[in-house]
Amino acid sequence: MRAKDILSKNVVEVQKNEQVSKLAGRMEKLSARSAYIMDQKEFLGIFSLTNFLKSRSDISQLKADLFVKKVAHLDAEDSLMKVAKQMLNSDSFLLPVYENKEFFGVIEIFDFFEGILESKEFTWLKDIKATELRKDKMFVHEKEKISAALTKMAGKSSKAAYPN
Repeated sequence: MRAKDILSKNVVEVQKNEQVSKLAGRMEKLSARSAYIMDQKEFLGIFSLTNFLKSRSDISQLKADLFVKKVAHLDAEDSLMKVAKQMLNSDSFLLPVYENKEFFGVIEIFDFFEGILESKEFTWLKDIKATELRKDKMFVHEKEKISAALTKMAGKSSKAAYPN
């Protein structure tokens, strides 16, 4: 399964000069969790909910381009593992997908998880119990030094709940 196979369908596209109030209305109407911002056919970035929530301006006066968050992009042929790595590294739950240098669509984290569950490559995930994932967790107090955390980590078993 590739990135192009799990494109999101429930994401709102908005042009950079649209009012945020209209965007919010469209997101509510479609029960969408995410939005991305375009300049005609050019992908600018994702709608930054964090920046929007920090804003104290009148929502009816704000344009979408004030809340553009630049994120890494994926290629349509990227594997699900690459999708996961990009989402983790970019600290974003919505990433654009390009095919032949053209904007192709977006992948939202929820669609990524659905893709994993449907993929034959990750069937082993279905057999892991939640208790197995937390077996080797360690806890560090916020006032502990990093060296103490590293020492604790080095002393933990390296058994993994998943295959290599």
